[in-house]
Amino acid sequence: MDIETEANIGEAVSGKIYSWLNYLGVFLLVGSSTIIFTPFLELFPNIAPNGYEALYWIAWGIGIFIFSIIILIVTNVLKSVSRS
Repeated sequence: MDIETEANIGEAVSGKIYSWLNYLGVFLLVGSSTIIFTPFLELFPNIAPNGYEALYWIAWGIGIFIFSIIILIVTNVLKSVSRS
């Protein structure tokens, strides 16, 4: 294989990795908002019968939200650094 061909393949693979990490971050954002608001839905009245369980659900959702924001920031910073 040619050196230029290997470089092009490497750029294509890194572009796909960054896009998949962005998809993962967005998926986790949607999941965290779903988890945060689940105890407040009237469709599932017994999912969090007392206040402490509702706080656990909210804390779990906020933890996933923070993790997804970190993934998105790191992914896009690395993407911009690798371009230059």
